[in-house]
Amino acid sequence: MTGDWPSQLRRIAAECLFGGVVLAVLIFAGFRLGLGVAATGFICLTALVLLSLRGSLTSSVLLSAAAVAALAYIFSKPIVVDLKAYITRDVALAIAFPLTTLIVTWLVKGVRKRAAALSESEHHWRAIFEQTPTMYFLIDANGTVQSVNGFGAAQLGYAVSELAGQPVMGIFLEADRSLVQDNLTLCAQTPGQSRVWEARKIHKDGAVLWARVNAKFVRWGASEPIFLVSSEDITQRKEAEEAVRRSEAYLQEAQRLGHIGSWAQDLSTGVMTASPEMVRIFGRDPAKDLLNVTLTRESVHPDDQAFTNQVVERGAKSGADFEFEHRIVRPDGTIRHVHSVAHPVFGEGGALVEYTGTVMDVTDHKQSEEALRQAYTDLARVNRITTIGELTASLAHEVNQPIAAAVANANACLRWLAADTPDLEEVRAAAEAIVRNGARAAEIIGRTRRLFEKGAPQREPLEIDDVVRETVLLLGSEASRYAVSIRTFLAAGAPELVADRVQLQQVLMNLILNGIEAMREVEGRREIAIRSQIADDKQIMVSVSDTGVGLPPEQAERLFDTFFTTKPNGTGMGLSISRSIISAHGGKLWAEPNEPRGAVFRFTLPTAAI
Repeated sequence: MTGDWPSQLRRIAAECLFGGVVLAVLIFAGFRLGLGVAATGFICLTALVLLSLRGSLTSSVLLSAAAVAALAYIFSKPIVVDLKAYITRDVALAIAFPLTTLIVTWLVKGVRKRAAALSESEHHWRAIFEQTPTMYFLIDANGTVQSVNGFGAAQLGYAVSELAGQPVMGIFLEADRSLVQDNLTLCAQTPGQSRVWEARKIHKDGAVLWARVNAKFVRWGASEPIFLVSSEDITQRKEAEEAVRRSEAYLQEAQRLGHIGSWAQDLSTGVMTASPEMVRIFGRDPAKDLLNVTLTRESVHPDDQAFTNQVVERGAKSGADFEFEHRIVRPDGTIRHVHSVAHPVFGEGGALVEYTGTVMDVTDHKQSEEALRQAYTDLARVNRITTIGELTASLAHEVNQPIAAAVANANACLRWLAADTPDLEEVRAAAEAIVRNGARAAEIIGRTRRLFEKGAPQREPLEIDDVVRETVLLLGSEASRYAVSIRTFLAAGAPELVADRVQLQQVLMNLILNGIEAMREVEGRREIAIRSQIADDKQIMVSVSDTGVGLPPEQAERLFDTFFTTKPNGTGMGLSISRSIISAHGGKLWAEPNEPRGAVFRFTLPTAAI
């Protein structure tokens, strides 16, 4: 014995006591009724089998031995005999009875053990069936629910009894019922084969759940065929798929609105995938055409092929991000400007496995930039014309001086020719002076005409000092009118620039006129100083300083904003246009306070050698 043996002994003693009483009653009854030893023994054997269903094997053996002894003793003749002599006479009966009892008891014990195991297994499987997060139900051939597990019923908000006996179609959304019926019909036509589909179910409160349904049509023995159906809740997966679909739709719409396409290229296979907008940018139909590496490269404008290949190859070798702008030619021959950005993707071990990127159609932006540049050019010309209009009196004075001198020299020439003996040397000198004054007037008119001319900027090699001198000569009379002196401090041997002479003259003219304007009401020294020098970065820096009222501290940052002005009659365009001109030449323009008073405007320009 193992375990709690006192308890086992007490249990065996109780079983033997109870079994002994039962057997004694049965044997006595058989004897009194005259049934004989065989009939009474059979009754006792039956009782022993029944007792063994509840008792242990030990108690069954003990009761069996006691029953044999009691039968032998009671049914012997005479009543009191020697038990040993009786057993000797009928050995077969002594052996058969307990052996039969033991065999039957052992078999009953085995059956009871297997029944217990089967009952436990059934309990476990039922627990699994009831608690597993899947809806299981049986449906008869007419579509009526025969049974359903508790979880499945609770999933839809019902009790098991509420679904049993109801049509299965009632739990599915009306729009999906034909789909369910079609699949059940196919299952019935192919017994034993499973069919899987997705459909929507209705919760008791009206909510809709997505389910993945698996059904099979089977027949068990002689019973009616039945549908075995399982239903897995896939609502979260469907919601995630719908969220991804919406996200992709939003992304595609955003790409379409922004004219931005995306792409990816697997470097191991060379396979390229592209978004629908990417396909549209290249002038093709996303529903019919696919892009590949060869096609995208062939679409690059011939003039941009070498540059594009160089950028791509350099990026692939370095494994770094890269971006650039180039032109593509669509199948219909139209040319589009695109801005490309690429980003590397590294796999395990740091190996470069993929490139992803975007392509933005910037044609409209390029056209807008060109239109804006042209508008600035036209506006700058208008600004020059406005400035020249303001300088009309000064220009008239500038032109009048050489003309008046030429007239005076011509009169002198006539007087010397009218003399009795003409002084030819004086005549020649007067004629040469006329030529010089005429050339000077023509130069002034030519400079003024160039400021009025309309056309694209003409860049050429020039020296900044020449531009400064020409502008100072042009504005000399305007400065004299307001008692302003203009002094120049020009760097000797400065390198040449590649720039548009007229545009640089306009910048200097704006800055000098602003300085003259700032000193109109100032008492004391009125001076404009223009300096040119070589900056540390080998650029040429030009500064125009005045001794005027200076820069308003609260408005200094806005001086270069378009339409911002501190003048009562100003347009707010001069400094804005000047900065755009300097920026277009690759330089910078800024303003600083001048000590002890006034303001200084500086700009830098790259030299031709940079």
